[in-house]
Amino acid sequence: MADWKAEASATRVARQVFPREAPRVFRSGEGQYVVLPTPYGKVELIAVKSGFVVAAERPPDDSLLDPRNLPDMLANHFRDNGLHPWKQIGSTDLHEVILKLQPDCEDDAPARPAWSPFLCLMETGVEVVGEARRFASRQIKGILDARRPREPVPQISGVPGVGRRTLAACVAQSLSLHPVELPISRCLIERTMQQPMETVLDTLMAGADALRPDELLVVSEAEWIHALELARRVVLAELSRLPRVLLVGAPVPQTWTDGVIVQECLGLESADDVEALIKANSMEVQFAGPALNLLMRTAAVEGVGVVPGRLLFLVRLAMSVSTCSPLITPDDAAHAAELGKTAWREAVHS
Repeated sequence: MADWKAEASATRVARQVFPREAPRVFRSGEGQYVVLPTPYGKVELIAVKSGFVVAAERPPDDSLLDPRNLPDMLANHFRDNGLHPWKQIGSTDLHEVILKLQPDCEDDAPARPAWSPFLCLMETGVEVVGEARRFASRQIKGILDARRPREPVPQISGVPGVGRRTLAACVAQSLSLHPVELPISRCLIERTMQQPMETVLDTLMAGADALRPDELLVVSEAEWIHALELARRVVLAELSRLPRVLLVGAPVPQTWTDGVIVQECLGLESADDVEALIKANSMEVQFAGPALNLLMRTAAVEGVGVVPGRLLFLVRLAMSVSTCSPLITPDDAAHAAELGKTAWREAVHS
């Protein structure tokens, strides 16, 4: 979907309609939108004179449009893309049209056990940029495919901002699973620090009970588990009992990783990868002279490469200080680099 642009406001509406799937909305040109993932697979919305025609990969069986009643070009487009005409909505307001995708009845859906307050759905549909990162994604997918309960748990390891959670969400999506995040630091708040292991274990077990078969538990900030010293073995043993679990965390000493298969998440390696990252995040920006190279050097970490989170932060900073945005000059890049370096120094020393 290289030519599609993300629609932030429409995405917020879509996530009200499908909170469990946490979809994103993309636009191609004028009047053509895609919503995915949804309970109906990919959903496409195409503007017509009287509103929008909606098609989906798996629309409800009892409410379909007859493709013979559509213009040949539109019917052929849906057929060629594996979509079935679903409904026609008489509104030109995109947000209103998305709201009308709301499922009519959820009575047949299996009841979910009590959802832990520590759990949260993760964003999906984010593109993994860079061959080394795509290779890591395939490696983790293979480990999760092969793994059985009580076997070592895979972990994505990397510096903050390198894209560990993005990688985890993409792995889940490649396995047709919905990623559900449990940030360990939420458990280790002040009132529970006297018994951190018990708190983590209770939360993990409650969270595991709340998961559905099509969900992957992503335990982020896993370095907190490894820092539990001797208790980490107990926690990791309990985690290994779960059939679908993935750890995400900062690098830790090798002696702390017994029972874990660590896959490092590296940064970006080339200017082409950086440009692809910027495009994937729908940033309309241009760089004058060495501006992009300056931002890349500032966002790079030795032995890791260009850290995507840092790079995107610097681009947004440069755009905010630029007097001729969307053009970023070398002076804009230098200003953003200084601000970024200050922020990261304060984060390290805080």
